[in-house]
Amino acid sequence: MRDTGSITDPTGRTGSTITIRTLDPGDAAAVARLAELDSKASPAGPLIGIETDGRLLAVMSLSEGTFVADPFSRTDELRGLLELRVGQLRDRRPRRLARLGTSAIRRRPEAVRPAELGVFPRVS
Repeated sequence: MRDTGSITDPTGRTGSTITIRTLDPGDAAAVARLAELDSKASPAGPLIGIETDGRLLAVMSLSEGTFVADPFSRTDELRGLLELRVGQLRDRRPRRLARLGTSAIRRRPEAVRPAELGVFPRVS
């Protein structure tokens, strides 16, 4: 997943591309570096991050909502973008299942032919 847009980046340059993306194990060193700079523990679980010009500036955990960022960049706006994106990703559950809760998907119903329900007339 890559969401990109051309906006002013946290260093004040205009026209830079900011990318919001899911992070993978290959990003572990960059996440650890950010956490160390921010004097926090590395976030756990699936992560999304924002990078500009190939440099990771902020990371948020999808499961915990914990946030680490480069303290030497203006990252308040980046936190807002990540919070917005996490909310969008959480809302991707189908609406019907969200209303019904998890009990609706626990057990698969037995297959029933439509003709047995009396919904469709039998065709001979």
